[in-house]
Amino acid sequence: MFRPPHIPTADELTDKAFRRGSKAAKAVRSTRKSRDFRLKKSEEKRVETIGNIIESDLGKIIEKFPSYEQLPSFYRRLLDIKITRDRYKKSLGALQWCKTIVRDLKR
Repeated sequence: MFRPPHIPTADELTDKAFRRGSKAAKAVRSTRKSRDFRLKKSEEKRVETIGNIIESDLGKIIEKFPSYEQLPSFYRRLLDIKITRDRYKKSLGALQWCKTIVRDLKR
């Protein structure tokens, strides 16, 4: 039986990512280096952590949703009634695109 995973809202996802990014940045700022070095490294760590969290969570969502062709016929018919195959595929594609953009921005 197919059970869709929990899909976090945009606010939930960004709150989680920024909260962890802030913790990672604070850990880097506590080193005994020059002020400029610490600030630069802490912001780099913040961006890297935020990107990793968002990329990971989007990847988990994509992996947990089966492709349309892998669904049993009952669920395919139900999906066609509810949102249509094209919209389902387009939504999964949009998540993949977003994951790629986050990875590029993180670099």
